[in-house]
Amino acid sequence: MVQPSSSDDTTWLDQVKAGDFSAIPDPFMWDQALLFSQAIGNMYRHARAVGLPRPSDLYEERLEEAKRMRRWRGTTVELWVILWYSYRLGMMALDLPARGDEPYLDQLCIQLRRQLQNLSPDNRAILMTLIGIAWTSNCYPLRGKETT
Repeated sequence: MVQPSSSDDTTWLDQVKAGDFSAIPDPFMWDQALLFSQAIGNMYRHARAVGLPRPSDLYEERLEEAKRMRRWRGTTVELWVILWYSYRLGMMALDLPARGDEPYLDQLCIQLRRQLQNLSPDNRAILMTLIGIAWTSNCYPLRGKETT
């Protein structure tokens, strides 16, 4: 798999973390997305709280669908989690994701960028909460429960 490029210009990433998703480069490809993917934090910790299955299960299911349908299915939150997990795979095993998956991962980034331009208020709130608590000890607040 091609190693992700490291761009010196990460100003756009700071804008994204502040909620300006229009700052994401266009085109946006998988090899540009490492730091972006990490902006939502460790999704193993938060997946259940946002109503998602384990990131590995979501990735495997949706990648197979994308290969058949030539399009990724999912909410913006789901697509970002899938992107996060694709980089997690690379950290766990040097030969994953597979080279043949690169075009699908590029399509994932393009589609995620497009969906981020038209976020629903609910998805924006979820993503901004995830970005806000990324890499902290805070947990995603469960709906209907008091958090301390």
